Amino acid sequence: MWRLSDDILLEFKKTLEDSYKIAELELRRKKLYWNELPEPKECDACGVDGSIGVEKFVGAVFYATSAVAVGKEILEIHEITALKPYMHIDERIRLHMQINEYRIASFSKSELLLLDGTLSGAVVRPPAYIKENLKELEKNYDLDGLVSEYLRALDALQFEIKKDVTTGKARKSYLLARSEHFREFERSYRTGKNLSDDLAIFLEYIEYLHSLNNLLGKKVVFVAKSYYTKNFSEVGDAAFLEILCRSLFGRSKAGYVEFYPEIKKSVPFSDKFEKIKDLLINSAYVRFCDDANILLIETNQKVDEIISNLRSLEVEGYPLPLINAHNYAKIKRSELKAMIRALINASDPEYSFLLRRFREVVD
Repeated sequence: MWRLSDDILLEFKKTLEDSYKIAELELRRKKLYWNELPEPKECDACGVDGSIGVEKFVGAVFYATSAVAVGKEILEIHEITALKPYMHIDERIRLHMQINEYRIASFSKSELLLLDGTLSGAVVRPPAYIKENLKELEKNYDLDGLVSEYLRALDALQFEIKKDVTTGKARKSYLLARSEHFREFERSYRTGKNLSDDLAIFLEYIEYLHSLNNLLGKKVVFVAKSYYTKNFSEVGDAAFLEILCRSLFGRSKAGYVEFYPEIKKSVPFSDKFEKIKDLLINSAYVRFCDDANILLIETNQKVDEIISNLRSLEVEGYPLPLINAHNYAKIKRSELKAMIRALINASDPEYSFLLRRFREVVD
């Protein structure tokens, strides 16, 4: 077993000491208060979570994505699909999962929707690969006309998905960018070169924005367990706020601090997504009970009202609906992985050479 040297331990200690000293200096310069939590206020809420299972081969990528909304009712979307090897595979699969999460959340009848992660991260900027290809797509397609018609098609698709979800039949691929209709859109709006692969990736992102825009018509709160934000301190907000509590109370006390981050949204065709365009994000760092972790919450509602709602839902410092959704999604992930394996085992032996894994040599 590798033994740690004294030098490594000293360096580790010095890193912590330096962070503490910087935070102490910043505390002296800033007037920052750790507010008492408002009284709990009961509400009807549901937690939303998603999961992914992926199998990568030399000739195709098979993956399953699942999204669940768990409240008074349980809503589910499950998709198993194949993706030909191309660019940005992992990012696109994750985007697909988020589309399903936002869609399933928008169908919920619950008063408050809880999602894991950050709302700011959903709207700050498009993925780098979208920006890289956008100019070339604009040269070769009537993108404005295409996006307008595509959004109308997505509105119609939304009703179909909702019907399948509410009847428990949402078990197929719903990405319009990978349906038979995509070829019609591509041909109808092409003005130059055929860039169908890049266009499909772009339209997947448009589906993401469409699903997010629909979600923002609801009362939503995003809850992040881990974050490396620096709204208050160069040492990181999580460490800084822990030091603040220790300096004020001598312990990790329950409470919160509200703030309004400057969000620079960079969304293509933003005029077509009014709720995203007009979105104001209200944020807070919250500790729901003594000695629990500090969570980052971001919402389209008033922070104090949301914290009151969350207080009625938390168990040991974390919202119970998100715990339930995570556990349910985890069960579905294991089921979906088994289904992928069954699908692969049932595939035509003639193409078995395309089902070699890249990592076979080291696995």
